Amino acid sequence: MHTSILHIEVIGFGQIQQVLSLPLRIAFETSSLRVSELRDRLCHDYPEAKAALSVCACAIGDRLVPDQEFISSSCQIVLLSPVSGG
Repeated sequence: MHTSILHIEVIGFGQIQQVLSLPLRIAFETSSLRVSELRDRLCHDYPEAKAALSVCACAIGDRLVPDQEFISSSCQIVLLSPVSGG
């Protein structure tokens, strides 16, 4: 049986850049996964980034995606830290 592999490149902006060595490239042996599963994997692999990851928005291309969104092809995920300003 052939196992599918998803290759996800993770990049980020803002505070998340200070706690993760970006870009990251992660391979998943699956044909699809939810954005939340990627976030869980990052929290597991980089526990020091858990707080920052919990408040990041995620985007694929120019579209914000919810944690429930399925990823079914290799792609680039952008982590967007919240910003404040005035």
